[in-house]
Amino acid sequence: VKPAVLACFGDIALAIGGNFVKYLSPTLQMLDQAAHTEISKDDEELVEYLGMLREGILEAYIGITQGLNDGCNSVALLPQLGNIFQFLEIVCRENEEESMSKSCIGLVGDLAVAFVHHAAEAAPFFQKSFVSELISRGQSVDSIREVALWAQTKRDVLVSC
Repeated sequence: VKPAVLACFGDIALAIGGNFVKYLSPTLQMLDQAAHTEISKDDEELVEYLGMLREGILEAYIGITQGLNDGCNSVALLPQLGNIFQFLEIVCRENEEESMSKSCIGLVGDLAVAFVHHAAEAAPFFQKSFVSELISRGQSVDSIREVALWAQTKRDVLVSC
């Protein structure tokens, strides 16, 4: 799979909003399969490919989350939250690039906005220790601080509901 293709699903979701629901299941299945890609750390080209693949997956999740939320259909993502947060945890553990961290933090914030009305089901995902660590790390980096503060605020609102 070409990483740029995955990001296109996010763009499509943003463009058609809530109507993306009819494409959600196969898209999420493909993203989940791509998220579980494992490679040999010895091959620099494969390591670079995996980074690009993860960026594409993040962009897709961000676009889908925003698109469904704009169309008032974010609840359709609820069954996938476990997989999304599992992916985020892997990316956070294995990545140190600012751009990737910013995307992860942004996705956490977008998900918090999308699920504020489903806080009881969603809150346990946002209370995971890696989420707090990710946001805290982001607050200490000038280029990410604003996004991290925003995500922290949205996360706090969801968790307090």
